[in-house]
Amino acid sequence: MTRTTTSAALLTDYLQLLQKLVQGTPSEQAEIVAAAQHDYETAPTPSRQLRFALILATPGHPATDLPGRSGCCASLWQTRKCSWPASARSPSWNCSKLTTI
Repeated sequence: MTRTTTSAALLTDYLQLLQKLVQGTPSEQAEIVAAAQHDYETAPTPSRQLRFALILATPGHPATDLPGRSGCCASLWQTRKCSWPASARSPSWNCSKLTTI
């Protein structure tokens, strides 16, 4: 599996999760948020941080928390495990621009 294929699969998983989140019942939404939060809090890897930040930034469910997403996203920028493209490392780009999906 190439890096591009792996990245595409991860993005597909994230988008499918967000679709389930916005289309789910309140109990399904709560389960998705709780699982992502648990994963993030027990082992805050870059992928778990990103997943949790995307969930918090997604409108249309009770756990939407744009300020919380900003903090979660900020910790992603500080991790050294991520390899961000030059455009994303630019000081002019920040998570505050991700107000809605």
